Amino acid sequence: MKERQFLRMQNLPQLIKGVQLSFLILCISSISLFAQQDKTITGKVTSETGETLPGVTVMVKGTTTGTVTNMDGNYTLKVSESVAALTFSYVGMLSQEVAIGNQTSIDVVMKEDIQGLEEVVVVGYGIQKKLNLTGAVEQVTSETLENRPVSNVQQAIQGVLPSMNFSVGNTGGEPGSSMAMSIRGVGSLDGTDAPYILVDGVPVSNINDINPADIESISVLKDAASAAIYGARAAYGVVLITTKGGKEGVHVSYSNVFTYSAPLKLPEMMNSLEFANYFNKAGLNDGDSAPVFPEEVMGRIEQYMKDPSSINGTFPEPGNPDRWGAYMTANANTNWFDVFYKDWTPRQTHTVSVSGKKDKIDYYVSGGYYDEKGLLKYGDDEYKRYTMNSKVSSDVNSFLSLRANVKYTRGVTDRPSYDRYLFYHNIARRWPTNPLYTPDGDYHPSSEIPFLLSGRSKSTSDNFQISTGAVLEPIKDWKINFDYNWTVESNIGNNHDGSVILHGPEGITYSGRTNTSYSASASKKTYSSPNIYSSYEKEFDSGHTFKVLTGFQQELEQYEWLYASKQGLITDEVPSISTATSEQDDVGDSKWHWATRGFFGRLNYNFEEKYLLEVNARYDGSSKFPGDERWGLFPSVSVGYNLAREDFFNVEQIDILKIRGSWGALGNQLGNKNEYLYLYVPTIPVHTNNWWIMGDSRPNYASLPGLISPTLTWAKVKTKNVGVDWGIFNNRLTGSLDVFERYTSDLPGPAEALPGVLGTSVPKINNTELQTNGFELVIGWEDKINDFSYHAKATLSNAKTKVAKYRNPTGILNTYYEGQELGEIWGYVTEGIAQDDSDFDNWYDQSKLSGQEWRAGDIMYQNLNDDDVIDWGDNTVSNPGDKKIIGNSTPQYQYTISAGANWQGVDFSMLWTGVAKRDLWITGPYFWGGTGGVWQSAGFKTHLDYWSEDNPDAYYPRPYLTNGGKNQQTQTRYLQNGAYVRLKNIQVGYTLPKKFVQKLKLSKVRFYVTGENLLTITDLIDTFDPETTGGSWGAGKIYPLQKSVAFGMNVSF
Repeated sequence: MKERQFLRMQNLPQLIKGVQLSFLILCISSISLFAQQDKTITGKVTSETGETLPGVTVMVKGTTTGTVTNMDGNYTLKVSESVAALTFSYVGMLSQEVAIGNQTSIDVVMKEDIQGLEEVVVVGYGIQKKLNLTGAVEQVTSETLENRPVSNVQQAIQGVLPSMNFSVGNTGGEPGSSMAMSIRGVGSLDGTDAPYILVDGVPVSNINDINPADIESISVLKDAASAAIYGARAAYGVVLITTKGGKEGVHVSYSNVFTYSAPLKLPEMMNSLEFANYFNKAGLNDGDSAPVFPEEVMGRIEQYMKDPSSINGTFPEPGNPDRWGAYMTANANTNWFDVFYKDWTPRQTHTVSVSGKKDKIDYYVSGGYYDEKGLLKYGDDEYKRYTMNSKVSSDVNSFLSLRANVKYTRGVTDRPSYDRYLFYHNIARRWPTNPLYTPDGDYHPSSEIPFLLSGRSKSTSDNFQISTGAVLEPIKDWKINFDYNWTVESNIGNNHDGSVILHGPEGITYSGRTNTSYSASASKKTYSSPNIYSSYEKEFDSGHTFKVLTGFQQELEQYEWLYASKQGLITDEVPSISTATSEQDDVGDSKWHWATRGFFGRLNYNFEEKYLLEVNARYDGSSKFPGDERWGLFPSVSVGYNLAREDFFNVEQIDILKIRGSWGALGNQLGNKNEYLYLYVPTIPVHTNNWWIMGDSRPNYASLPGLISPTLTWAKVKTKNVGVDWGIFNNRLTGSLDVFERYTSDLPGPAEALPGVLGTSVPKINNTELQTNGFELVIGWEDKINDFSYHAKATLSNAKTKVAKYRNPTGILNTYYEGQELGEIWGYVTEGIAQDDSDFDNWYDQSKLSGQEWRAGDIMYQNLNDDDVIDWGDNTVSNPGDKKIIGNSTPQYQYTISAGANWQGVDFSMLWTGVAKRDLWITGPYFWGGTGGVWQSAGFKTHLDYWSEDNPDAYYPRPYLTNGGKNQQTQTRYLQNGAYVRLKNIQVGYTLPKKFVQKLKLSKVRFYVTGENLLTITDLIDTFDPETTGGSWGAGKIYPLQKSVAFGMNVSF
């Protein structure tokens, strides 16, 4: 060490001399540079066709000095003599670098970026250039889906594809939950209008089994012309997902997202004193002789509110000292939503992939892990997903290529066994006076927490998919494809309801559950499909291009389900069927299958990408129909005309102006509901555990089969679509407009009623028709200024469905009727809230709505049919009494606004989604508070704005607990505005400079922070979120959606 220091000291004089020399050279160079003269460069920028290009960015290479061309394509730029080159860049054109040398005038001819014009879109059994599409197709790429803090594919594409409609189901925002999907509005009356989903050409039943990070692109085939090639299962559109593949070289990437989620919307409960006063007031309005909360309890509540440490929250129940008091005998102050839901919960996602392409082999292999913790504080809920995706393809020789795809997904759900839908229902009617703990420190029995902790419900699903294929090319451009797809989906579930020990005063314990139990289920679904199809494409020098595709597909799906349950477990430590002691088992099973065969063909023609034609036909057979009705032919045709390609079209600013039109027909198999699986075969219902005892057991039994319709056959879905696509200012301004009509006929509906002596119901027949009309508008802008690029996009779509035909001879409003627009809300027109009892003396007779006394604070309804009586008439279209159509619950004018920018590695993006018009009629205690008696009512802060003499301008009428129905008639005053706009996603990221990354032997490193559902603007009453107004037990009684903030990283090697 000392020797090295000595050597460095010896070299110090030489080092100082070197620094002095360097400084001298720097000074001389600076003087020389200062002495240099500037010069002015001028020029003109044009396209290959001679058109001048305004707005071209002209930059001094390696600096931020530059200018842009004017409207005539001219530019002027003052530069130093030392500048070596200029760069020219323009959206839609290839960037160029031009050496200056001694030139002072530089004209540049820019070439089109062919890649943009050659952009391809995945369609049925192949790809097409976007420029040549004639059907209604939209596509989103991985760039749009990446880095969203979402749990599944549905959440990633919600709001991104304007034609897709999503609705939150009864599971709400539970870990692992899914949403219902449809394309272009409602297509059926029984929910069988879901799109056909394929991943790499293989059908999937759950789109959320796919890791979003594996997706390369998603195409949506919206009209019959584009979907017809898939035939029997594509009546309501097709979603085509293509996963990533190998690219030149070897690439390794890793990405992660760490997310922190919080409930998006929870009701704000009244405190105990507000709640007690509210219930007492409502009870007295019902005519109760005694208050719900007696004076003594009210005093305890007030004392607890002032000082919780001065008094217990509960005392032994009067009349039953072995139990702790609850509800109207307790005096705590508990916010049960705060008790049961966490303030925030974590999620994490990890994906690793290896891909590459060398010589004749390309491959992509990835593994994904997703872990979502739920919001429940007690009895933690969780969902985990494991994914594996493997794709390999090889060009064996010049005429043969092989491929194999293997995908595997495991989903594991773990939650409390306590009925979760009942749990959401019970939170709403949990009284704040109930304490969380007893004075002894145990969970209070009314909290239901012991039940949440007493057992688990677990479900494990496995989805294994293999797809193999070969492509034979006997001669150039003639390809023959052989595919075989095989999928196995299995699910194993179990539910353990364990023993529950509840605690009373003085150390007393008692059982909270009569019988412990264990149930198990197992299901397996297998799908197989061989395909063979051949295509030939020929492009002639004269500009004519033909492509012909023909093929055959066969499908077989089989399903089997087993179930067993038994009560009386010997121990909760080893819950199983064999450790249960009850003599009676509850067992059952189910099985079904279906099959299809189809022959299909497609012809594509274009002339110079100017005149476009596509013809499709599919001849399908389905096992669901009888032999004479089994087969159907479903044709489609679409045409396109790119006016901007005509020689006479001299509008320089317009690059693309394509007009499209299509018509097509598709068959609908009526879905996979059990009632539609064996339409022509009498089925015998088999039941277990009959109600009567024979010998020592309750026997299984069978009932007579119902009648069948021997002529029930395909529903027909016919679609018309007219569209226009445009690209302006060198495709910086792009967009499309589609207007469509979908007419569905021969849907199953009620047949003519027969006399009751028949002894069974009349089978359905093909007699129902629906008509859907709508439009989709997309407008986008993309540009670049120097090294700053930005983009913006807006979409607007709408679809309305009417019942064109339905058997309802009386026109009763309780079911569908001809001319009905789906989502219609019939109700009364509200005059207002009566301010005095005498207001009803000279008002119309409302006694048919309620025989109770009408008083100040009650609702006054308008008389629309001038008969002096407020009623519903015959409750028919022709005589609805004083009812009328007051709104529609179908979301109307759904829109999105997105924007983003990128500057020197810093990127920003945001996505807003919304619904411009929607009416909601919301019922139940979440909305009304007092309804259904003391045990079915709720008390939220919003309910405190009720009518009284001191609050005459209140929102709510006089509160009741049991007689409130008269004020809760469907009416205009309380019809909710369900329109909203939501900041669906906002993201800021930074990509490290390449020079720095390459030193680390990496190809890309990006960090980002992103938020989901962070802001919602709506006029909807504060209790509800606009996307979760449903629930199995009533409106709002549902697992909350979440807002989230996430931090992520992408690393590529």
